[in-house]
Amino acid sequence: MLAWIAQNLATIIISIIIIGLFALAVRYIRKKSKKGECVGCSGGCESCSGCHPHDDKKLP
Repeated sequence: MLAWIAQNLATIIISIIIIGLFALAVRYIRKKSKKGECVGCSGGCESCSGCHPHDDKKLP
């Protein structure tokens, strides 16, 4: 078992880093969603698809 871990240590470390980054991304998205903010919205109204209301934007 110890030999297998030693042979695959680089893969194990990289996998842990990727899983950690994925968990941070999910945490970020959940926090923004709970605040009522759009996830992925750049804030530019010229290309807005209407994910959140703008006072200065008049929709037909």
